[in-house]
Amino acid sequence: MMLAFPCCLFLSTWLFPQPAFAADAPVLLQESSEASQEPDGDLSQKRPQEEQKKAFDRLTSPMKKELQAAIRLIEKGDPEKEEIATGVAQAKAIGEAAIPMLLTSVSRLEKVGRVDHLWVCLDALLHDGHLHLAWELRKKKSPLALDVYLLRRYSDSSRKDSRMFLEEQLGLLEKEKEEARKKTLHYEIARGLAFRGQADQLDAIDAVIQEDWLTRATELRADFAGINRKPLADKAAEYLQRRPRKEEIASLHLFELFGEKDQAKKLLHFLSESDTSIRLAAIDACRVVVDGEPPLNKPSMTEIIERAESWKSRL
Repeated sequence: MMLAFPCCLFLSTWLFPQPAFAADAPVLLQESSEASQEPDGDLSQKRPQEEQKKAFDRLTSPMKKELQAAIRLIEKGDPEKEEIATGVAQAKAIGEAAIPMLLTSVSRLEKVGRVDHLWVCLDALLHDGHLHLAWELRKKKSPLALDVYLLRRYSDSSRKDSRMFLEEQLGLLEKEKEEARKKTLHYEIARGLAFRGQADQLDAIDAVIQEDWLTRATELRADFAGINRKPLADKAAEYLQRRPRKEEIASLHLFELFGEKDQAKKLLHFLSESDTSIRLAAIDACRVVVDGEPPLNKPSMTEIIERAESWKSRL
């Protein structure tokens, strides 16, 4: 199951109006179609990058004691007494110098189910322009949760080097021997590159859809809310030609995430399928791609039949 992480605030350039169901989804910086063709730029809206910093601010001895106490509160504090919130506030108050110790505390807080509070601290303290320093501080066997967090921060950042960084990490995946870890990291990298218009990364996303859609549908939809569909839509439509049932349903979910309105007629024959799951996936794809409406929530068989007929008439 995918770890959930707190989302940072990001600017977004939408190609289409945001569907109402994605209002609480992570807002990401998007590329324009022109920007996706530029070799030296990732995103259509770029902020000036600071000169690359070589180290985080130094943690003094008094600050170290304060931070250790704050982390203990996060780890062992009573939530009813707001001790966890106090620990988070104290860690944030220390500032940038707290980042290295927070990074080394991931495993410790993950074991007690409180690592999300650590992400809140890092979201507040770790500037996008300093992500390279955090990545360099990782140990050889760094916690998967930390790598996923930092990869997602890179993916959602406006750093000019984010595409190059993600491609570099993609190449290094060949050395990863643990399959579950490799799959998780590959998804995060593919997500970041898809937001930068790289349609060749849809295979990795499709693999996750095929395996985990039933348990992660809400998360996957949120992960790609607001993405620039244009550079990905043609590739997404190609998947609709697959016929094994599992792949067929995954193709419809993939099209829901990345397809474009002018391709919706490709969904027509799926709406006549006798398989209810296929018809429902096609209806959801129509609703999201054509009308910007949310997918259906546990519709009855009668509703599925009626909506399928309605969409067949429209398409």
